[in-house]
Amino acid sequence: MVAFGVALMVAWLIQAILTIVLACTPVAYNWDHTLEGGHCNITLNALLYSSMATNLATDLYVFILPLPALAGLTMKKSRKIGLILTFMLGAL
Repeated sequence: MVAFGVALMVAWLIQAILTIVLACTPVAYNWDHTLEGGHCNITLNALLYSSMATNLATDLYVFILPLPALAGLTMKKSRKIGLILTFMLGAL
């Protein structure tokens, strides 16, 4: 399960870098909009919204990942709930 999470994060990082770098033609148009004939194939809003959605999904996955292991711990129920609440603070 953890290996899947790592692979998911690496795949997300690769697609994010490629999307940002290859969004405009020629690539230099990303930082120099004075180039003639340059254009971007993607709107900034679409890039931002899709990035926010995938970030939210991966954040939720990372947040939920340790919950089954925490639920299986042998300790008092009050301590277990406190530990889970501590992990939930990281989601903020």
